[in-house]
Amino acid sequence: MRFHIQNLTSTIRVFIVGSRNLLLFFLFFQSIGIQNANSQNAQLNGLTDKLEKLTTSFPQEKVFLHTDRKFYVPGDPIWFQAYVTAYEANLPSVLSTNLRVELFSKDKELIVEQLVFAQTGYGEGVIDLPRDLKGGSYILRSYTNYMRNFDADFFFEKEIVVVSDSVEAETSPNTPQNLGDIDVQFFPEGGHLVSGLPARVAFKAIDNTGHSIDIKGRLIDPSGALSIDIESKHDGMGDFSFIPQFGENYSVQIEGRNKAFNLPQVEEVGYSLYAYPESEDRVVLRISTNLELGSDKGHFLAVHSGGSLLYNLDLSLNKKVTMVILPTDIIPEGIFHITLFDGLANPLLERLMFKKGRGDTVIVTTEKRDYGTREKVELKIKADNSLGRSQSGIFSLSVIDLGQALDYAPEQSIYSELLLTSDLKGYIDNPMYYFNDNNEYATEHLDLVMLTHGWVRFSWQDLKDDVLPSLDYFIEKGLTVSGTLYKFGSDKTISGGEVTFISNQAIPPIIASATTSDNGKFVFEEAVVYDDDTVFFKGQRDKKRDNLMFEIDSIQYRWPSFSQSILLRGDKIDPTSNLSFLAKNERRDLIEKAFGLDTGVTVLDPFVVDASREETKKQALLKTAYGKGEDAYSFIESQSASSHTNVFSALIGKMPGVQIVDAFSPNPTKINIRQDASMGKLRDPLILLDDGEISMGTASQLDPNSISRVVVFKSLSATGLFGSAAFGGVLAFYTKGADGIVEETKKWNENFLNTTIKGAYNSSRKFYSPKYDVKSDLDIKYDQRLVLFWKPLIELDEHGEATIEFWNSDEETSILIDLQGLMSDGKPFQFTKTYETKKN
Repeated sequence: MRFHIQNLTSTIRVFIVGSRNLLLFFLFFQSIGIQNANSQNAQLNGLTDKLEKLTTSFPQEKVFLHTDRKFYVPGDPIWFQAYVTAYEANLPSVLSTNLRVELFSKDKELIVEQLVFAQTGYGEGVIDLPRDLKGGSYILRSYTNYMRNFDADFFFEKEIVVVSDSVEAETSPNTPQNLGDIDVQFFPEGGHLVSGLPARVAFKAIDNTGHSIDIKGRLIDPSGALSIDIESKHDGMGDFSFIPQFGENYSVQIEGRNKAFNLPQVEEVGYSLYAYPESEDRVVLRISTNLELGSDKGHFLAVHSGGSLLYNLDLSLNKKVTMVILPTDIIPEGIFHITLFDGLANPLLERLMFKKGRGDTVIVTTEKRDYGTREKVELKIKADNSLGRSQSGIFSLSVIDLGQALDYAPEQSIYSELLLTSDLKGYIDNPMYYFNDNNEYATEHLDLVMLTHGWVRFSWQDLKDDVLPSLDYFIEKGLTVSGTLYKFGSDKTISGGEVTFISNQAIPPIIASATTSDNGKFVFEEAVVYDDDTVFFKGQRDKKRDNLMFEIDSIQYRWPSFSQSILLRGDKIDPTSNLSFLAKNERRDLIEKAFGLDTGVTVLDPFVVDASREETKKQALLKTAYGKGEDAYSFIESQSASSHTNVFSALIGKMPGVQIVDAFSPNPTKINIRQDASMGKLRDPLILLDDGEISMGTASQLDPNSISRVVVFKSLSATGLFGSAAFGGVLAFYTKGADGIVEETKKWNENFLNTTIKGAYNSSRKFYSPKYDVKSDLDIKYDQRLVLFWKPLIELDEHGEATIEFWNSDEETSILIDLQGLMSDGKPFQFTKTYETKKN
């Protein structure tokens, strides 16, 4: 999208500086319109039009995964929320819904792969680490199918560290590194060293592992006439200035190593650039040249951010040095690019810079600074835009015990990812370092990052040559569910047959129809189906009741080859800390096992500790999402259920108070659940499947072999749970898949199939967190949670507010709150806070 500057109130000053006179004159541009500037040069006008086309026709998607922490043990769950953005403003993406999430080992072995449903830019999930996973560093990677059209270095990547007694050799702590082998790269500002022109050169030094290493050295030339000391300032990066001369070969000799590194060759003629932020509101540019340009040669300066053109200035470079003061008030937060062009729209110089924001529009508060153990913490979020109006957004929250964790404030956040690392190629260690308001060197060191990392999402030369990306991978919206319809008992496919697809787990339920092709194939596009959902297929041929059967295709994806760009640092953890971390984890496991709980899942209506095994089994049969039913029947334990053609015929005479009529006839089945006589006319019961309402007709086609149990609500008290629809009672059926009983059935007769689909979206689950304002038999358990609370998909209300409650554990410790999110206008947000807990 093109940014018009016709109403710009800021002043752009251009100074032409000669060799003897400091200031010859200045020219004020009170109002600069993109169209007027473009009209002065047809070449550049066409180039900027191509930039606009590239930005709108090939939007860039970005992904960020907020995880509950970074350090885990084998068997731990990794809780995460996914953020997917698109276009230059990082708006929540309405493009892709399918998000790949992968976990790789250090040697690029795929450990876990998932497909996550990300609707309107947001999704959630959980990865259960294998219990036999070896200790070491792992790579969590995520991307959409559409992102595969571009460089894989722009996929989201994050280091996950697994701490275990079993550690692979290559990730073992204290493994010695050969520090004698290093590399130093040099980056002249603007891109060139030009004879006789002042040059600022940035550099970055890395060791043989790819990690940064601090160095000292000396810049020299062969004649020995030049000798300048250099030293890195941060993370192996630094800079120095000198005036190069054509024909000289410059190198840097590193202190303590018998090796020199050469600088780029010096060009005889050309341009050089020096840029620095004069204040928060403006940037000063010094453009130098050794060319004899004479009068105006038609140079142009373009400034863009994320593909959106912000400035297009006509410059007259008829002197040796030109100074430009560039207001930054219209430049959005993040990386912006300054490019100098000649009159033929050839790029001459380019410089990346970073614009920091002016503070957060989100206010996060807690009632107290410190809390007691088992005390409730109330976290309030309030979001306003720059005009003070309420703003919408989605957040995710992690709360961890720092006394038990190896974690600390996150080094990588949605803020640093969307504004910095997602737009740069190459590894950046601890990107949140550059956004620490208490770090006086953060801005200076961030500028070194800009000087040593290049922009590679597009090149001006490609735009000029009409080289556009090729789209081999398309935007995915939902799943493609397909299969084949056969005549029962044969391999003969049915053409022209009608297949109905039903998914009651979706909200609202999905009901779709398709006609089979000549080879019996049917396809349903943009379906939303999870791997634990039971879906239904009904087949019909020419309105006849011929026996048909289905074969459902698994949803398969061709995962791209792995290209590792992240550098893993987990092997630098102190081994003593590892032992303490493991010991505390073992203690938590012992506590959980003693009480028979798994805090990785939601606990509903816990059983009494001294209940008998049979009573426990009965209670389990009665469980529903709405509480316990009054009676239940197990299809699994029944010897005869599998011989019936539908679930209602299997229930005849099996449940007291439930009368079933016409279960075997073509007429609609009638069900009478014992009801109060005062109700008058009896009503049909409410039918549920895996806690979702279905019709009597759909229920009559359920395969008894796929059902685990049915729960009945008989009394009028059920109306308090289900409303007036429960006047006739409730029959709640649960599939084997919903109850965790896996059966792989692909073909079935009687024209109907209910099954799960392999390769569908990975289902998530709810994080368990106790509430100590409600008394429970489990309160006697010592609470030593490491992750006190995890909450994804926190949505602000119409006032731009949200309140989250959680309870502290029994530990006297330090607690870290890590809140991250994305506003509806694309502004990322990250907030951290620590507090202490003490015994009351």
